[in-house]
Amino acid sequence: MSNKNLILDALTAGEGVVRLAPCWVPRSFLMPGGRLKLDPRDLYALGAHRGGIDERWFSSTTKAANGPLTGEDEGLSYIEFRGKKALLKEAIETEGDRFLGADVMKRYGGWNLLCKFFDNLGPIPHHLHQNDEFARRVGQNGKPEAYYFPRQYNFTGNSFPYTFMGLNPGTTKDDIRECLKRWNEGKTDELWREAKTLYEGRDTGQRTSAVPLSVPKMPVTARLLPPCSLGSCPVTEEAVKEMKEKHPQAPKPTLPLGSLPDAVRFEPDVVRRKVEGFPTGSAAGASGARPQFFKDMLAVPTRQWAALLCLRSQL
Repeated sequence: MSNKNLILDALTAGEGVVRLAPCWVPRSFLMPGGRLKLDPRDLYALGAHRGGIDERWFSSTTKAANGPLTGEDEGLSYIEFRGKKALLKEAIETEGDRFLGADVMKRYGGWNLLCKFFDNLGPIPHHLHQNDEFARRVGQNGKPEAYYFPRQYNFTGNSFPYTFMGLNPGTTKDDIRECLKRWNEGKTDELWREAKTLYEGRDTGQRTSAVPLSVPKMPVTARLLPPCSLGSCPVTEEAVKEMKEKHPQAPKPTLPLGSLPDAVRFEPDVVRRKVEGFPTGSAAGASGARPQFFKDMLAVPTRQWAALLCLRSQL
């Protein structure tokens, strides 16, 4: 059944902007990093057999490839409007000229990018991103990617905040073959020793061309990549110019003239009620401090606060 009216009504009501429901994707071979601001009780909402939720996809028209148990709409974004919903994929396929413009639809045939938050406890498996030449042999397109590591989500580096990128100089094909032969013996870290390691700082990023051997990092990643089956927008001066025209840089903020207002003050009882109102397991903010830390402080006598702070600093 067509959702054309719902799609057009949502687009008109939002003056060209539609609201999308959160799109969570699990991975059975990885462990979630717990930094996507998803309630910890929901990390395995799809069942332990499906794995933990470690990715959030944005504006996705690409179905997740998670094996035979993949849900029918897994990885696909929904437009939500007045209690009803429609797939963004359907919206682009039927009303792409309105969403992206006729020139984009004619040139690229659809929304050919996949944006996601990517969050794992440890490194993901070593893998290759084929360029167009090699991907074409299996009927696909190359897969370059771009990464950014937002400060707001990286309040902890988890087990290893680094990226393995490419191979160390002098590494031979025989070295790699020997590492792969010992893989099933449990020696899965030997391949990493042959790779170059990059530290991923907060508020930094990178654009990765296809082909390098890589293991994406532990920080939460805002990841931008073209779906293999759809191709990608070429990074040309013309494309960059068009993007800058559509998304001009915001002006720098300015401080108000004159004296600054007095700091806002709250009564202690109000602060206590607000702190105690946080649900157990609430995620940390940008500073990394979890609400439970402050709830613990309020639960002990004042004279014990210093001892509690000292204890926390050692954990």
